[in-house]
Amino acid sequence: MATSRRQSAARESRRPWWIFTALIVFLVVDVLLVVLALQSTAPRPPGPTTPRPSASSESTSTPSATPATDEDADADEDVEVASSITAAAPTRLLSALDDQVAWRATTGSCPDAPAMPQLTTDGGATWKSTDITASTDVRALQRILVTSADTASFIGATGEECDPEFVRTFVAGDDFAENTEQLDGTWHLSPVGSDTVHAPGGDVAAPCESAVVVSPLDDARAAVLCDDSSLHVTTDAGETWTRIDDTDGAVALTESEEGFLVALVGTSECDGARLAAFDSDGARTDVGCVQSPLGASELATATAIDWTADAIWAWVDDRLLISTDGGNTW
Repeated sequence: MATSRRQSAARESRRPWWIFTALIVFLVVDVLLVVLALQSTAPRPPGPTTPRPSASSESTSTPSATPATDEDADADEDVEVASSITAAAPTRLLSALDDQVAWRATTGSCPDAPAMPQLTTDGGATWKSTDITASTDVRALQRILVTSADTASFIGATGEECDPEFVRTFVAGDDFAENTEQLDGTWHLSPVGSDTVHAPGGDVAAPCESAVVVSPLDDARAAVLCDDSSLHVTTDAGETWTRIDDTDGAVALTESEEGFLVALVGTSECDGARLAAFDSDGARTDVGCVQSPLGASELATATAIDWTADAIWAWVDDRLLISTDGGNTW
């Protein structure tokens, strides 16, 4: 009996040890699980990152396209046309006395262009052909001055050096004679396309590198059209020049009783040649529009004008037009 109780007591004494050991193991495992759980939820230390492009840098590197509007296209077209129009050495000359009598001529560079002007005494209904080159060897006309139905003067070029020369007819073109001494007192270009203008009394510097037309009011006042379509006036025989504003597209120039008449092409106001008058101070008055099917670049070399007390003459494309009401009708 005693032995049985001792064995039972020994077994009883061993039971608490196993329980204690199991409890220790459980606690250790539980602690490990808690530590692992905490590590899995803790924030990681920062590492290298790739920055995203900002909105401003993205828009700069890849700009988006904006569809062009009709207004944008029209504006671009206007700028392109305006920048492409420049004056050139005239290929046509026109000078009138009144609404019936006028001379016209085609011209060009010396020595290639013969001087063969035509005369009308019936408002352009008929034309009489003449030949200055045949009798004087003067070529490449640059100015025509009409003083009566029978009398007219011409300035052209002659000789191997294409020197300026003055020619006159007193018999409506039936005969011509050189009159060199008249050159000194007459405005002309020396030569066309150069930087020299001849004023009464001597040569003066042109207001630009290439003057293509000179148109005088008297011995002191004149205007010069340059190959960039700029217009310049002088009131002191070329000692000083003043540039006139608002002459974009100017391709032809003539004098009038009160100032100057200019033909402008490539303007938005006129599908053809726009005529505008300028006084010596540069004030502009729009005169009228001579419509034409030709483009501005073609009109730049196919336009000649003149303005008398009685009429405005316009030689545009293949038509000769006359207005006796200040450009309102043709």
